[in-house]
Parts: sequence; structure tokens; C-alpha cells
Amino acid sequence: MEFIVGNTFGATAFTSYGAFWMSFGYIFVPSSGILAAYKDAPELEHALGFYLLGWTVFTFMMFLATLKSNRAMQALFGSLTITFLLLTISKFANSTIVNQAGGVFGVATALVAWYIAAAQLITPESSYLSLPLFPMVVAEEEKSVA
Repeated sequence: MEFIVGNTFGATAFTSYGAFWMSFGYIFVPSSGILAAYKDAPELEHALGFYLLGWTVFTFMMFLATLKSNRAMQALFGSLTITFLLLTISKFANSTIVNQAGGVFGVATALVAWYIAAAQLITPESSYLSLPLFPMVVAEEEKSVA
């Protein structure tokens, strides 16, 4: 739907992260044979580290694409970048503490995402309440250039 209404960023985000969850889940499906292909746990952890590293880079690229968006989207993709970075480090360092920190940032990221969803649903057109998305303040010089 996002692509149909011209929101390329939204379409890219929803499609990509949907594909992330499907592919990440598939790794752990026994019939996929992926887990069985690794002889020991450290080898699997490093492979997952490289997998997550790719998503860390992609998520940072998405974060850069929010720099002229509202602060809520910046918070969402900034915290998601930190989440992926911590999970990536945890796999390479075999660190439970860093993995747990990644989980905490993941929960914080989910809360930001839920806030954005609520802010987009609870609008002056549909409710007596509204939630701000904290828009960027554009300087007058930038407005005249754009």
C-alpha cells in the first residue's frame, strides 16, 4: 500500500523488515537445514553476526534517509540501528550481556514504533486528541533554497 500512495521509504521499510523477520525465522526452522549446516555454536554465531551486520548497515542507511524527516522517525531508525549493532556485536563477541542490551534497545525501538503508529492514527481528523511526531524546524534559508 505504501508504494501505491508514493511512499517509497515506507514501502522499502515495510518490505525489507518483513523480509528480515521471515528470513531470520527460517534460519531456525529445522527443515531448512541451515542450523544443521554448522558444526559448532561459534561458527553459527559468527554467521549470524555477518547476517546481522548486513542488516545493521541497511538500517543505518535507512536512518540517514530520515535526517530530513520528523524526530520520531529519526528516533525509530536510530534506536533500530543501535539494536542491530548491539546484536551484531553480541554474536561476534559471544556476549550475553551485549545481547541483552540489544534486546532492551529492541523493546525501546518497538515502543517508539508503537508511538508513531498511534500518532498517525490518532489525528485531529479522527480524534479529539493528537500526538506530535516532532517535525523538523527548517531554517528560512533552507526554505528559500528548496
